[in-house]
Amino acid sequence: MSMVHEEDRVPCNSSVTSQTAPGAECREELLRGHGHKDTASAEPQQSLLQALSLLGSHDWEKKEKGLFSIKHLAESHSEVLLSRLGDICLAVTSEVTNLRTKVSYSAIVTLGEFFVTLKKDMDSEVDEVARVLLQVLCNCPEFVEKAASQTLGMMVENVTPARAVTALLDSGVR
Repeated sequence: MSMVHEEDRVPCNSSVTSQTAPGAECREELLRGHGHKDTASAEPQQSLLQALSLLGSHDWEKKEKGLFSIKHLAESHSEVLLSRLGDICLAVTSEVTNLRTKVSYSAIVTLGEFFVTLKKDMDSEVDEVARVLLQVLCNCPEFVEKAASQTLGMMVENVTPARAVTALLDSGVR
């Protein structure tokens, strides 16, 4: 079990409900980088391949760097993700349950960015993402739980409503 440091916590005082516009303040807090350089802009396709390679590493810092790059690609070059969205979501979603909370948190924030930028293009990925996010709500540190809850809110706000409801109900019943 890893130590949770106070500086890793994300202060946020709104809930998943639509009290704020699609994630407004909390989204800004969740999506801030952690001092990483902008490496995804020059050649987005190459950056994606590098990021996926980093996710395959056993080094948690490389995984975190890969997740940051993928999140940045979603922000600035989302079209690059669309052709391999299933593979990319699988790679990111598998890190949500990483025992290193910084990696888990980064994966959750990356998925939130996917929902905000890719919107209904994420419909096909909702079932697996919802299942994993609901699973981590039960047994994670508070800051990870809060990020997962906010990402679920972003999912509900941005994908087809019927897909979101079906995914939540199916995942919640298991």
